[in-house]
Amino acid sequence: MIGSAQGGGVHTRIAAPGVRALATSNKIVAVVTRRDGVDWIDYYDAHTGAARGKVNVTRAGNTMAISGSRVVFSSGKSIRTLNTRTRKIRVIAVANVLPVGLSVDGARVAWAENIRGSAHIRSMHL
Repeated sequence: MIGSAQGGGVHTRIAAPGVRALATSNKIVAVVTRRDGVDWIDYYDAHTGAARGKVNVTRAGNTMAISGSRVVFSSGKSIRTLNTRTRKIRVIAVANVLPVGLSVDGARVAWAENIRGSAHIRSMHL
């Protein structure tokens, strides 16, 4: 269920079993699920809950972020984008270690890497 920040009531209901990661924007709700040993990103209309698409992904991590029609997620050390309009996935960066805490704001993507006990913040523009 997606709640309203203004009134606190339920705004949208989405049935997506086995959710491992979730990201929302004002237009799209995206989730990482695993079905039959395969990872998927399913995405839905944030207002109606209607399914908008799904894409098979390789070893999706448990962190993702969304801005506009762009979903950013990790797959191992690689950081990838999914364009929900075209359903195309591309690698945008490769971290030194597994990335933590992905975020996206417009064309800026940021994440953290914990390397030998030291945190490093990385960012890039798409």
